[in-house]
Amino acid sequence: MPIKWNPLRVIEAMDVTEGFVNEAIGPLQNAHAVVAEALKIDNLPDYVSQHLRRLDSEIERVIGGTRPWGNGEWFEGNIRAEIKRTRESLPAERIEEARTQEEHGVMPALL
Repeated sequence: MPIKWNPLRVIEAMDVTEGFVNEAIGPLQNAHAVVAEALKIDNLPDYVSQHLRRLDSEIERVIGGTRPWGNGEWFEGNIRAEIKRTRESLPAERIEEARTQEEHGVMPALL
């Protein structure tokens, strides 16, 4: 059964989204570095460091990093992971059909 939506538009949207995310990664990495330095401040009280650690974790959750609970394995970040899952969820055969239709046009039905 043919789908009524074009998977190529979803691929294009994910490409654009990924571009914006990549632009945001640099500033977030800078923020991550600043928070890491703030955690090194001498005599920092726990009630402040807990907020900084939470902020550090939230930044890492977005940009990726190593999971402390995953034996040091790399985590790509929630946003990138969701972009990847969206792309992987698209039906490959429908993508090919859409590409073929765009390349050769759609033939009108005779009946």
